[in-house]
Amino acid sequence: NIAEIQIGEMAWTLRNQLSLDLIDRAEKQAMIRNIEKLKDVQANLLDAYRKRLNAGMIGKSEILTIQLQHDQTLSQLQQMQSLLKQADQKILHDAGLSDRQQFKIDILSFDMDQPLRRTNQYKSLLGSEATIRKEALVNRMDIQR
Repeated sequence: NIAEIQIGEMAWTLRNQLSLDLIDRAEKQAMIRNIEKLKDVQANLLDAYRKRLNAGMIGKSEILTIQLQHDQTLSQLQQMQSLLKQADQKILHDAGLSDRQQFKIDILSFDMDQPLRRTNQYKSLLGSEATIRKEALVNRMDIQR
């Protein structure tokens, strides 16, 4: 049946897009972890430079460079956290879910290798299959024909 083929194609496209969205989110999370590590190292370095400055071993100009790098890292961290929020919104949009429903799904706990194993855990959070299907169709105009 042609309708079933079209529905299957849309489902595959949706699954593929969600997979890409989750990969993008995981990448942003990894970058945030790395930036946080860099921030911590720079904070320790800045503290050490301040101690050297207070002891009169270095001049103020030397600490300004480290302070600038630390401030840039903080800015990068805020930017990446904002991009992570955008990635979360994209996942909700691509899945056909809306913000107003305030789904409390921990995306981090999804086991991408074993998605079916966790399906039953999340059904209780989302509601019945009919509710999930209805909400997805209501919020995904490209699936409604």
